[in-house]
Order: sequence, then C-alpha cells, then structure tokens
Amino acid sequence: MTQTNHLKQFPPGHYIELDCAITGLRKLARVNESGFACYDRLEPGVAAIPFPIYANLNPQDLGDISEWPSKVGANYLEDAIELWRRIGDQSVPFMTKARAFWWSIENQVFNLERAIKEGMSATARVQLAYDKMSEIARRAQMAATGV
Repeated sequence: MTQTNHLKQFPPGHYIELDCAITGLRKLARVNESGFACYDRLEPGVAAIPFPIYANLNPQDLGDISEWPSKVGANYLEDAIELWRRIGDQSVPFMTKARAFWWSIENQVFNLERAIKEGMSATARVQLAYDKMSEIARRAQMAATGV
C-alpha cells in the first residue's frame, strides 16, 4: 500500500473497509482499477461513482473476496465456502452479497439468513449516505436558483 497526497492506494479488485464521509459509519467497498478510488455500489442500472480513498477515512485492506475464507481458520473453512456458495444463489445485489459474506467472516457466523440480513442492513446504510448526498445537492440547487 502506498500513500500519495493524502490518498491511499490498494490493489485493484481488493475490498476495503473505510469510514463513510457522509455518515461516519464503516462501509465495505471495492477498489477500482486505479487503486486510488473505490466503489460502494456495483449494481446494474445504478451509477457506480468512484470515491477517492483518503487516508483520513481509515481504509483497511480486506483482500480479494476469494481469500476471505482463509481468515476463519481450518475449523470453519468449509462452512465459509459453503456459505459463499449459498449467498451467491440469493437474489440480492452483489455488494449486499459481499457485505453479507464479510460480516460472516468477521463474526464467524455462517447462518445464511443472518448473513443476508446483516448484508442488507449494511447496504441500507450505504443507501442512506446517497440519500443524504442527494438532499444536500437538492438544497444547494434550491439555494442557487432561489427556489
């Protein structure tokens, strides 16, 4: 990992966890091709906005998603792999699946329903930040136009 002008660089395709500049909560994101920005939404029909990875957002490299099962130890490795397979069969957005899987790895709880619930909750927190940004933009537009 390198640091340049207050930006941090990570390997493209890795997942990171960082503070959300809008809500202050931690969130999961995927590093883009430059390594200096990340996406917290990667869904068809939804704008994927690259956000700079600022050092003051305390980003932590979580690695490639295929490496995550190795973080749980030998006793849970098969459980983690099976859970990822089952999460993949769910009809939820990909980043929700990734968030569900990371929650399971981090907490070593391999229950599909609980993982999906936690993934959906994390995705809702990301959406809350977008809603707040939209409201800020709407108010700025109103102030600029006097409407």
